Amino acid sequence: MGIKIFEKIKHFKGKNYFIYGFFLLFLVFIFLLNISTPSYNPDMIFYVGSSVSINEKDPNLIHDITYKIIQNNIPQKNYQELTEKNEYLQIVFKNADAFNQQLPFYYVKPLYILLIYFLGFIGLNYVFATVLISAVSLSLVSFVIFLWVRKYISDFYGFFVTISIIACLSIIGLGRASVPDGLSLLVILISLFFYFERKNLLLFEILLVTSIFIRPDNIIFATFLFIYLGIWASDEFKLPKRHFLITLIIILLSYFSINKIVGAYDWNTLFYFSLIKYLPYPMSLTTSIFPDLYIKTVVLSLNSFSMLGWFTVMVLFFILFLSNIDYESFRKKRKINSDLSIILLITIIARFLLLPNFEDRYYSFYFVFSIILLIRVFKIENMKNI
Repeated sequence: MGIKIFEKIKHFKGKNYFIYGFFLLFLVFIFLLNISTPSYNPDMIFYVGSSVSINEKDPNLIHDITYKIIQNNIPQKNYQELTEKNEYLQIVFKNADAFNQQLPFYYVKPLYILLIYFLGFIGLNYVFATVLISAVSLSLVSFVIFLWVRKYISDFYGFFVTISIIACLSIIGLGRASVPDGLSLLVILISLFFYFERKNLLLFEILLVTSIFIRPDNIIFATFLFIYLGIWASDEFKLPKRHFLITLIIILLSYFSINKIVGAYDWNTLFYFSLIKYLPYPMSLTTSIFPDLYIKTVVLSLNSFSMLGWFTVMVLFFILFLSNIDYESFRKKRKINSDLSIILLITIIARFLLLPNFEDRYYSFYFVFSIILLIRVFKIENMKNI
């Protein structure tokens, strides 16, 4: 019965309008779902505090105003968890100095913080602003994925591919978390779409540089990608030499300028804080990451490699395999897709070696883009006619 209904929908003459209507409902649904079920993660405290600090310079007032905003805008149960769950959260709640020492970890994402501040400026509370950004970003990510994959498969299949990607718990969770990951994913996807599908070089460069102001670790992928496009890419996708050099310099200057201006912590502190132990007073850290501690952390992190990470890596290797099969339908874009897969793999390895944390949200872009690349490579010509 279900198969018959599926076939009828598939061959329905007005199916495109039918699919577009359902897709619009899907976008509205995931937006409302995320807005109504925020995760209230601990990072939210410090993003709110970073936004408060734009106008307020007194450390004690930054601390007090931040917690007052949070207390007034989340359920009491969640507020208790954010202030009492562990020793680290208890210390930063009770001590303004400890709280303010956390903020440089978050200042390095200035565009996200400024967006929260702007939404607060126009009347929204900062807590809701953090969730709204994520919810809107994920809905727009869904739209970009659908817009992209329907260039290679029919709207019917594109609809189900998009839903399948977004329905992954690690992806849909980005829409309810108070973190910049959803916004970062959106900006990078749009930049790549406009370059590889629309050949819009200027928008591609602007958005990719912008992504570094949302998440500084985007510099890893951006640098590898620009070096490839400037030196090794085929003529169809190769960057003009002037654009390549200027944009690469802007990317590097943006990253180092952000870190210098906001007083970002060094790699040693970031590594220890992210992977060893949360530090209430990171400015007083004296421990260095020696090779034995680094190796031990890497091994432990490999053991916790997530299913999303394994799936992404397998998809990328599968793309490399398919790209070397001499089928006519694979030839046209074989090189660019296989090369982009290699760049993603190199980026994943480089990011892991720098900061061996396999939390799914850090790898959401690699997962989504690997699926898009797979569809580009594994295009079935007659699916356009289904």
